[in-house]
Amino acid sequence: MMAVPTVVILPVELSGLGDQRSRVVGMEAEIKVELARALRAFDLVIRSPTLEGTPLAQLASRYAVTGRAWIDSGGPRMNFQLVETGSNRQLWSESFDFDSGQNGTLSRAAARIARLLVIQIQASESRLPMPDNPEAGHYALLGRAIYESERGPDAARRAQALFEKALNLDPNSIPGLQGLAITKVAQAHSGWIPAELRSSALSEAADAVDRSVRLDPRNAFSHVLRGAMARVLCEIDKAIASLEFALSLNPNSYAALAELGIAKVDAGRAHEAVGHIEEALELTPPEPNIQMLYFYAAYAALHISDDVAAVKWFLKARQANPSYPNTALWLAAAYLGTGEELAARASLAEYLKEKPRFSIDGFKRFVPMTNPIAAKQRERIMDAWRRLGIPESPPPEQISP
Repeated sequence: MMAVPTVVILPVELSGLGDQRSRVVGMEAEIKVELARALRAFDLVIRSPTLEGTPLAQLASRYAVTGRAWIDSGGPRMNFQLVETGSNRQLWSESFDFDSGQNGTLSRAAARIARLLVIQIQASESRLPMPDNPEAGHYALLGRAIYESERGPDAARRAQALFEKALNLDPNSIPGLQGLAITKVAQAHSGWIPAELRSSALSEAADAVDRSVRLDPRNAFSHVLRGAMARVLCEIDKAIASLEFALSLNPNSYAALAELGIAKVDAGRAHEAVGHIEEALELTPPEPNIQMLYFYAAYAALHISDDVAAVKWFLKARQANPSYPNTALWLAAAYLGTGEELAARASLAEYLKEKPRFSIDGFKRFVPMTNPIAAKQRERIMDAWRRLGIPESPPPEQISP
């Protein structure tokens, strides 16, 4: 396992493209740009080939990306592969249709390919044995692999421990700082830690985010995290400003688009949020982490009373990651809105197994809503929970004799 994996992007092979040739020339350059700024939890050295035709085994890189473009009956089409150079083993391959007539298509396709490459490289590296003397990058990569694959309270704890190990070795590890902030915010916002620890967790997350921004002010994901922090603290205008700045640094950041959508829900602008989240989904290939985008899409739909769409998205979120406990709570409200009371009660019962003391008052304290439009939308959702039997105050604790 290498502390800093290396990947070389080889020129795309162009076959029989005719007058379409100019539209796909330079795709490898676009992939390099998007790969350099893609969300990832590890450092990555991105190289260009030093000599055309060099055998893969002789490239000074652990991984190589090869590509081919051609014309079929539907128009331009591309295929890319990720190869482990030492063994010549193909780790991933996928084909893409390319609508060259739309503005921004090239960069969006490159962004999607870059995200897939990050996923595959992260998975490959995380399966390798740890070296005798691990570096910060090893722990940060493993932490992110665990957190993205499971998205639940136990995974967040295990990932956090790995990010802390990374920072013990290198306090300036940006992936380590970002990972620590992600897990702290998730634990605080999802109720995966006791209420009395929430304030300190958010303070630690804020410190980690501020440090990562100081170390690299143009790292778009650090500004995404700053926006997420502000949203959790109900500083919605600040959150939107941070997320829009992140998009100015990386217009193809699916994380920034998704977080911006959620922030706009809390700002009473849920009708705008759906478009941001759908755009994020267009940039995100199917992966375990896509569960949160499905959840966000459902959350936005629920706030504009589109309960049918909310049920669809919540079910997709649950299918992508059954271990994420909060989906069942919100799905119950969406089911009731579509008239499916039995399904609503079953979904809520599933959530209450994990959170038997859930109450309306506790929810209001935990997730305050300052915007009057969003507060009215949230009241409709809480009323659905009331109709399903959720009490205003938590039930008294049972004391064993």
